[in-house]
Amino acid sequence: MKPLPLLLWALSTALSAQTALSAATPESNPSPSQRAMAPEQEAAAVILPFLDALANPPSGAAKAFRIRGTVESIGGIQLPSPPPEFDLALEPPARMRVRFPVSQSDLQAGRDGNKLWASPRELIQPLLGTAAATASPPSARPQLPAIRIPFAGSQLQLIPALLQVQAKGEAPFEGVPCRIMDVRVLPPLAQMLSPDLDKWAMRLWVNPRRQPARIGIQGPQGNAVFKIHHVDFQPALARETWTAPEDALEVPLSLLQSLWSRFGKP
Repeated sequence: MKPLPLLLWALSTALSAQTALSAATPESNPSPSQRAMAPEQEAAAVILPFLDALANPPSGAAKAFRIRGTVESIGGIQLPSPPPEFDLALEPPARMRVRFPVSQSDLQAGRDGNKLWASPRELIQPLLGTAAATASPPSARPQLPAIRIPFAGSQLQLIPALLQVQAKGEAPFEGVPCRIMDVRVLPPLAQMLSPDLDKWAMRLWVNPRRQPARIGIQGPQGNAVFKIHHVDFQPALARETWTAPEDALEVPLSLLQSLWSRFGKP
């Protein structure tokens, strides 16, 4: 994937409430009966804490999260060893930051309110300059959507009934037995919520603690597989999380809209 579509993919993924993933913090020693729960229930147990942070309003104390891990593959291409690390932070309704390496650079992109930025300058400036010269005017005044899902936290217990989950058996991952599941939103509901939501799917490798060891994402712009190292839920993340690097460039919203219309659609 080239740098410009990759940058757009990162920004759009972080701005889409329905595409994010996370993990629960379950009991340390689940009983056999807990481990044998239905796939829909187990998938929901992994996803619900993250969805609650994105809910409007949340039912719990966690209103932000941060995921760290490594990128195993993008677009079906296995990345060289050692695998590149990624870091994704979200604090609804209007803060996000994502970091991952591209070639020899550490690409970062973020949002704080209505401000979007990306770095490093030497990589981003030529891309934005070239794109601005060929971009068409936006069709309307650009607006950034809130990073939210259309549910209150109190409604999330319905989630298992809204998921289409296929159990794919069990397999060891780095020596730990994991239950593998493919997860989608039920197609009729997906069509109601978003035109592209039915194109999103994920594969979960869930360890005995009901934490994701690995996550695969399939979406309109491609696919990726991530190994999850750490997930942290907090009422709020540290203020410096949202501070752009000194070499960051602001991304005009109108330019982002024009670029997305050219490069971001399937």
